[in-house]
Amino acid sequence: MLGGDHIIDEPPTSGDPRIVRELYDLTFDAVVGLPWMIWLGPYVIDAYDIDRRELVKGSAALVTGLRTAVVAFTAALGAAIALLYTARTCWRSAASTAVSAS
Repeated sequence: MLGGDHIIDEPPTSGDPRIVRELYDLTFDAVVGLPWMIWLGPYVIDAYDIDRRELVKGSAALVTGLRTAVVAFTAALGAAIALLYTARTCWRSAASTAVSAS
């Protein structure tokens, strides 16, 4: 996460190379991790409850349910990020309008 295993002496700014590196790492984790979670995650997380030979029966519902939950969580996370970005942009726009008006 932000800061990693090194000590942050001062708060990072938006152009700080540490922030850019962390964003690249998080993006890579999402690009690699999300498809893995959808494809193989159910078999790892619910390994004791899923019988691979009997996937035609009830075990397939566990796989489908977990995959749906992962996709729904990702969509909710994306919506939260978009909402925060929109609020920040609106706040900055209002602040710059207030400065230019005075």
